[in-house]
Amino acid sequence: MTSGDRKRVHPFYMPPSLLLRQAASALVLGLLTEWRYLPRWLMRHGVRCMRGAAGALGMGCIGFPNHPVWEITARCNLDCIHCHARGSSRAGTELSTEEGMKLLGELAVVREFRMCAFTGGEPLLRDDLFELLAYARGLGFSSTIATNGTLVDREIALRLKSCGVEIAAVSLDGGDAKTHDAIRGVRGAFDGAIEGISVLHRAGIPIHINITAMEQNLEEMESILELVNELDAAILLMYQLVPIGRAERSSDQPSMRRDMRGLSGSLERRRHRAGRSSNRWQLPSTGPTCSTVAGSVVA
Repeated sequence: MTSGDRKRVHPFYMPPSLLLRQAASALVLGLLTEWRYLPRWLMRHGVRCMRGAAGALGMGCIGFPNHPVWEITARCNLDCIHCHARGSSRAGTELSTEEGMKLLGELAVVREFRMCAFTGGEPLLRDDLFELLAYARGLGFSSTIATNGTLVDREIALRLKSCGVEIAAVSLDGGDAKTHDAIRGVRGAFDGAIEGISVLHRAGIPIHINITAMEQNLEEMESILELVNELDAAILLMYQLVPIGRAERSSDQPSMRRDMRGLSGSLERRRHRAGRSSNRWQLPSTGPTCSTVAGSVVA
């Protein structure tokens, strides 16, 4: 597909009603959760997140309607106990660069799409990632990337920015190296993620923190959320452990449902205490895989 043949994605601000719906969803979120920090968040993060949220469904991403999420590889440099893709260092079946560009061109035809999320595995293990991101940008897509953060240095962060990445979603499953590294299966994963978040910040890319709530980190969830605040994240996305991939081995669904209800109630009580005393613990968040978490965990 040549540049002249490309079907361009509609701009994220067209139609104007899309922006109005994004603004309205943020307002509703603030009202429902008594989120006093909303005006400050809108000035600091909200405008910058707008392009990355364009086309996203739900209050956590603050946008409408759906958007494509492309798992571009199952390869990964970590060995997470909850990986749905069973990621490993071995290369599995992947689209070639040309096939990937063709896919992006087909996605661009879908009128509702504005943003494309690149995930894995670990997307940075693909040699052609920046080429694909640049191609997506040429089609008019806003791009986001989901990464474990450990492979991100200053050069990579700047290249991601230059290729049109609007938001970087970095996974954080522990409040310290002991828990995070145990879940991620590699020593040094925590320090690598924190450093990756730091250089992405310096490159001007807003950070989303992804947390997977599970038995191994429930007891320290409050400390994880404190860390998320310290890292100046723009949005927190909290997920329930889904029993697929490696997570099948250790999943106890009845127990997990009880734990999730307890977590939801605990964080709701903590949010109300914080709301009376300070503006901390006030990030927009969602639980896209768990309705018992969605709408309650606004930390």
